[in-house]
Amino acid sequence: MRYWNRGVNDGLYDGDVDLSGIVVELPLSKLARLLPQRFAVRLYNLVRKLFEIPEGPCFPCSLADLLRNRSLLSMLRAKLAHVNNLLELIADPPAILIDERQKLFFYRGVPVMLRPVSFSYLFLLAQTPREFVMREEIYSHLWPGEMDFEGTNKPYEGQISDHKRKIIAEIRKGILGRVEVREGEMESLIATRHKMGYMLNFARENVLILRKGDFPVIALLLLLEFDRFFSDWLFEFQEAIFLW
Repeated sequence: MRYWNRGVNDGLYDGDVDLSGIVVELPLSKLARLLPQRFAVRLYNLVRKLFEIPEGPCFPCSLADLLRNRSLLSMLRAKLAHVNNLLELIADPPAILIDERQKLFFYRGVPVMLRPVSFSYLFLLAQTPREFVMREEIYSHLWPGEMDFEGTNKPYEGQISDHKRKIIAEIRKGILGRVEVREGEMESLIATRHKMGYMLNFARENVLILRKGDFPVIALLLLLEFDRFFSDWLFEFQEAIFLW
């Protein structure tokens, strides 16, 4: 950037010009604000190769590499509470990341502080994205051990809808000025089935939950590997049929 800002009288670039001065340390999270995310990641990785930054457990890393390496995952979890943007740790972060053990929530890479009840509510919905969770399940999850009221006579029933609105308001506040969201995205984040239940309106591949233990994460990785295997197998099968 410094090179391209040179004056007209500075002359054009030639092989004798020392370009080391134009290299400025720039976190990936800030670079992504200047370029589209996919270009920022590619440029970042290219610079790492050009300057021979040693390979090893360094960040940011790809999500696939992270899920395959338990030690890398542990290192990431130790850093999660201190980052301003997930791009500092994950080159291709999911739209939603939840750390159950540390009670951390990230929306489009940005950490968002949620009240305990909001975190609990959203954590329940995030376990089955794009699937409705019935009000009775939400009620028993938020207020376990309450007295057994029959029918709809539950003392906190009205708060279920109130908590949905509060969650969206908390996320809006947390990402204000830091994330550009599509028009209507916040309004449709949690879908409602009238008097029945609520649904986190994100595809499963865009939601990652880091549970208290690592096993569910490993299970997610196996699912991704199976999907990749069968996709490759189907492609090769169709190609063979075409050639035949």
